Amino acid sequence: MSKAIQIREIDPNAETELEIDAQWMRATLIEVEGEATGTALYSMERVRRYLDGNAVAAKVFVCC
Repeated sequence: MSKAIQIREIDPNAETELEIDAQWMRATLIEVEGEATGTALYSMERVRRYLDGNAVAAKVFVCC
């Protein structure tokens, strides 16, 4: 029997979730923009900014 997949907003208090998000987004940017630019563009500060509803109109979701 297969397990149901859940999609939910990221938990802003779960450091592990935030770190994984930052790692994957950084990897995507490195692939698209190159090592130096991709690394510089994505950081934990940027992840946290996406979680601030007053700063941006974006949501971060996780699939588990």
